[in-house]
Amino acid sequence: MNYSQYDKIASKYDTLFRDEMSLVENREVGQMLPPLSGSILDIGCGTGLLTEIAKIDPQEYLGIDPSKGMLEQFTNKYPAYKDRVVCEPFDGKSLDCRNFDNIVALFGSPSYLSRYAVLAISQCKARKFLMFYKEKYHPVTYEKCDVEFRHFFYSKKVLCSLFGEENVSEYHNYLIVNCV
Repeated sequence: MNYSQYDKIASKYDTLFRDEMSLVENREVGQMLPPLSGSILDIGCGTGLLTEIAKIDPQEYLGIDPSKGMLEQFTNKYPAYKDRVVCEPFDGKSLDCRNFDNIVALFGSPSYLSRYAVLAISQCKARKFLMFYKEKYHPVTYEKCDVEFRHFFYSKKVLCSLFGEENVSEYHNYLIVNCV
């Protein structure tokens, strides 16, 4: 998958999501997050939203994202995380979640992960907070940024079978896996 489109819009990305609805969603998601103690893997960290809505020690954090441009924006805003982010594709080959206490993927990021990667995450003992796109949802990011990427839909039934029915809920256009 080619993420160079995100590189092209990285410098203006944050400004596209500063409207009132986006800010309210960010606050609500921040309130839904479980306590994040110990090491954190942030999948699809982009420009650093998780570090904005949760207090995270940079030494406990590792963020991965396939866009160099988005990571540059992140580390420009938050220099303390400069050595705590990695540019990697979402192919699941290098995604090793076994050494983390928490796995977080906000606002659709896990929808870009392969089925192999989602299965691997489901088997990790870490606390998980994963926001998958609902089926048939066309991400607002595509419209605001004039980009289009192939992503996967994971039905509620599939997510319940992987993570447990009690750990899957709905929030706006997302299915949230919250395993504590």
